[in-house]
Amino acid sequence: MSNDTFFCVVCKARLPACPPRREPKKICHKDSHCFLAAATSYHEQKVRDWVWRLKYRGQTGNARPLAAVLAAYLKNLALPLEKYLIVPIPLSSQRFRERGYNQSELIADLLNKKLGVAVAADILVRLRHTAPQMEIREPKERTKNVAGAFTVSELPKNKRAKIILLDDVCTSGSTIQEAAKALKKAGFKNIIGLVVAKAG
Repeated sequence: MSNDTFFCVVCKARLPACPPRREPKKICHKDSHCFLAAATSYHEQKVRDWVWRLKYRGQTGNARPLAAVLAAYLKNLALPLEKYLIVPIPLSSQRFRERGYNQSELIADLLNKKLGVAVAADILVRLRHTAPQMEIREPKERTKNVAGAFTVSELPKNKRAKIILLDDVCTSGSTIQEAAKALKKAGFKNIIGLVVAKAG
C-alpha cells in the first residue's frame, strides 16, 4: 500500500529515487513550491473510506489508520525528521466550526506521538473560506479557488527548520502549492507536501 518515493506536485510523476535521508534534487516543473510526498493512492478503497469518514462523518478514530499509513511511508523515505516541523493545512474558521476539528491536525498529532516529529499548527493561517476542492473539476478553477488563501502568522524559533506541509489528499495540488507558496514567501526554503493519498 505504501509508496517509497517522492512525486511532482504539479504532474504527480514519480521523481527519481534518491539516497536515504535526502530529498530529491530534480523536479519536473520549476513553478513547483514543494515536493509531493504521497503515501498511497486515493484509488485505495480503504484509504478513501477512512478519509471520507474522518472528514464528513465525524469519525475521528479514522485518523489513526491514516497516521499509520503516513508513518510507514515516512520510514520508507528515511528522512531526518528531527530537522522538520509538521505544519497541518489549516481550515477556514467556518469549516472548523462546521466540522469541530481539523483532520490534518489530528493526523499530525498522531505522527508526533508515533515518530516524535514536531508539530507547529499555528504557523499557517487560512485567510478566507473556500469551496471544497473536491467539488471543483477544472484545475484552473481549483487554483483560482485557493489563490491567496494562506498566510504565515508567526515564525517558529528555529527559522531554519524544514517544513512538512500536511494534508489528507492531493488532487490537483493547488492547495498544497498555495500553502507552500505562503511559507516560501515567509522565508522557508525546504518544504515537502505530505499527503496520505494522491488522486491520479
